[in-house]
Amino acid sequence: KTRTKILRKFSQVKKQIKNINVNCVIPVRGPVIDKFCNSLDKLNKKPLIFYTIDEAIKVNEFKKIIISTADLKLIKIIKQKYKNKVLFHKRKSNLSGHNQDYRESVLQAVKKFNKENIDVLSIMTVENPYRKYFYITQAISNLIIHESDLVIGTIPDIENNFYQYSKKGIKLISNEKNNSLKLEKNVILKDVGAFSVYNFKSYLKNNISKVTNIVLDDQDSIMLLNKSDLAAANNKSNIK
Repeated sequence: KTRTKILRKFSQVKKQIKNINVNCVIPVRGPVIDKFCNSLDKLNKKPLIFYTIDEAIKVNEFKKIIISTADLKLIKIIKQKYKNKVLFHKRKSNLSGHNQDYRESVLQAVKKFNKENIDVLSIMTVENPYRKYFYITQAISNLIIHESDLVIGTIPDIENNFYQYSKKGIKLISNEKNNSLKLEKNVILKDVGAFSVYNFKSYLKNNISKVTNIVLDDQDSIMLLNKSDLAAANNKSNIK
């Protein structure tokens, strides 16, 4: 009976997804704007940003894939490769600074290509080249099933213990290496930044209350945040 209810719910979600407008936005500064941006640096002879775009194209639920950047050279290179498979939002230079929140740019990008508000927004980062498309599909279903405001990609932290201050000293808040706390609810989850799937109404209002997650494999969660990370990943590939 329980299995029947679960299957029925998934069936309803599948029908619902067909009728919702899901947009993907990939915000990136680009190396012309930020010399530390590694979006065009190559991993296994392929520009890093291409990995994210390739996976985004595989997500059938995406009605539009939008690159938001102020880097015209980056736009030209992506256009040559992907033609009309992706759309481009020219981000304002004053919204492209280092450590600048890309929220306003994302909203402008969505508004540019949609006459009405969308239902679901997926933000994908270029620093996660190993993240697979099916995690995004799972996240969209998760968002609808759990009526969440946001779904993120996570991995459980199994290497560290975490403590917080209490009246009796510090208190363990994770369950690793502690046999008395072997409960899933005590596991510390790490946001790996691979994607953020939002209920767009919640994102628009900047009101994120309920957050759920999709667990990624360790390999798929690897982030290449800088040129050193990229060099290490290329060296590892060459060794294999």
